Amino acid sequence: MLTNTPQRSGSGAGSGTADAWDEIERLVREVAELARADVDTLDFYQGVLDRAVRALSAAGGVVWRIDDDAGSNILCQIRLKDVLPSDPHNERQHQVLLAGVCSGQDVRLVPPSSGSTTERGGNPSDYAALICPVLVNDAPVAGLELFLRPGSSPAAQQGFLQFLAALGELCAEFERNRELRLLRDREAVWQQFEEFTQRVHTALSTRQLAFTVVNEGRRVIQCDRLTLATKVGERFRLQAVSGLDALDQRANVVQRLEELTRVACATGEPFWHTEPSPVLSPQMETALTNYLPASRARMLAVLPLKGEATATAPAPILGALIVERFESARADDAFRQRIAAVTRQTGLALRNTHEHESIPFVPLLRLLRVPMQALKTRKAALIGCGLVLLGFLAWLIPYEFEVSGQGELQPALRRNLFAPSDGVVDELKVRPAQQVAKGEVLAVLQSTELDFELSRVLGEKLTVEKRLASIEAARLGGPGETDITKLAAEQEELQIQRKSLLEQQEILKKQQAELSVRSPMAGYVLTWDLDRELLTRPVQRGDQLLTVASLEGDWQLEMQVPDYDIGHVLNASKKGPIGLPVEFLLASDPGVVYHGTVEKVANAAEVHGNAGPAVQVVVKVKDTAGTAFRPGAKVIPKIQCGRKSIGYVWLHDVIDAVRTRLLF
Repeated sequence: MLTNTPQRSGSGAGSGTADAWDEIERLVREVAELARADVDTLDFYQGVLDRAVRALSAAGGVVWRIDDDAGSNILCQIRLKDVLPSDPHNERQHQVLLAGVCSGQDVRLVPPSSGSTTERGGNPSDYAALICPVLVNDAPVAGLELFLRPGSSPAAQQGFLQFLAALGELCAEFERNRELRLLRDREAVWQQFEEFTQRVHTALSTRQLAFTVVNEGRRVIQCDRLTLATKVGERFRLQAVSGLDALDQRANVVQRLEELTRVACATGEPFWHTEPSPVLSPQMETALTNYLPASRARMLAVLPLKGEATATAPAPILGALIVERFESARADDAFRQRIAAVTRQTGLALRNTHEHESIPFVPLLRLLRVPMQALKTRKAALIGCGLVLLGFLAWLIPYEFEVSGQGELQPALRRNLFAPSDGVVDELKVRPAQQVAKGEVLAVLQSTELDFELSRVLGEKLTVEKRLASIEAARLGGPGETDITKLAAEQEELQIQRKSLLEQQEILKKQQAELSVRSPMAGYVLTWDLDRELLTRPVQRGDQLLTVASLEGDWQLEMQVPDYDIGHVLNASKKGPIGLPVEFLLASDPGVVYHGTVEKVANAAEVHGNAGPAVQVVVKVKDTAGTAFRPGAKVIPKIQCGRKSIGYVWLHDVIDAVRTRLLF
């Protein structure tokens, strides 16, 4: 609860004054909701200033951004030129006044035409200045200033001070929330950015770098599409687009994006396009008009990638990153910081690849390196004959072909329990590894919103019932015929409203009953460290809370097979991969070999961590009686896919790479 929320003064105020105070209170609530929302800084302060000027009927207003080094700068303003004289002396005098007020803790009302020296500061305007500092950790970050029209009473001015103080507290809350969001976003992105940096700086060719940047950088930036273009002469050529394995350079959309990149990089500065579109040059307007209908991007940014500047020449443009968003045109501070970080690292890596590829005969030296080293020895011919013989034998000798992957053991019968509604985990009824029965209460959630809604419905129902009772009493008292008709109509309307409220009450009671999370089956609780992970933790509807599984039943192995190996599994049996034998070892006990059969194969590949796309294969474990398996235990599995030549078994990865990269 804000301590500076404006309070109504005067018991005999008319309806106009009451309406004005209601409007002010409504505006305060709107600003409070805006402070908790994830909006841009400029949009937030512009909304606050618009509401403040409208609420107080002020002549004008301004929001100052306060920086220790740069001083006070205008963030947004309304009719500032009309109320504050544009004069260097007056501006310096007003800046001193603003710095003095913002260094304190309270809102101040400065009379018009006050102060005469620059050292002390003052208000040179013809309007009373109402100034409120926005403090975060006792340090000013912004200042709200309103210029009041003459004629307001002292009581009204006191109310204005309270109103602006309330807005100042809400602005401080917004600044704290914004700083917290930035810190959380940086922490989440830091690990991805570190991996991205390592990957891009290990690439030695432009093509390899392009694919790494667009696919890894898209996850870091959190955009819908990322494209890398390199400069070839006076034009730009697209090298890679996130999510695409190959590009058709003759496609219209590709050529239009290349032209848009060329026009945007002509100035050497980053280009940002969001909805609504700003005023653009004719060339840029034409390029955007040609490309955006095919792209359907609501936000587009073109970031030049520059080389190293010299003493006589500026940094040349080596390429550009094109960032696109389809669903949202929003580009907040955190989003722009991620783009800047990816652009900076990509520019350095692109500069390194250009320097590496500029070395003469690098591709030829790579091809000749192995043969030249072999020819240096006297046994080169003997080695060649031996390799031919080994290749012939490898083609003739059959061997068991196995496809490996990563996997973990899980009970075949397990259920995940999710939060039925938004709320806070108020009580935990079980402990980790505890055995539970079907229908047993595992956790109890508390929802203040649900409690509030139920109390509201009960209050409205009580009000309706009281009104119905009063109508019944009035009808018994014998009113006139016209009053009887009105009372009957009102009574019928209230009965319908009461029925609706009773239905709402039943629904809310059912929702309250669902806050007690019950076990859907008999088994054991698998979730570990419940107190730290769940107790008093706020959750949203659909968040996973607990996992219950039956440890006495069947077990299964959930295996992740790389997408490039799943074809061998699918081709191993003419009837399908179901039933293929599987052998696996427990990482914690590699001395025992366990057996199973393939039960299910997923229809689609998914990306799991940094291992690339993989297909999930479910393996039914055989002979589980008497075994002490542990849920989530890491295993080393191998699917037996028949017998093939030993050479293919050993070198199938190389053979597949030659087929896809050289022969295709």
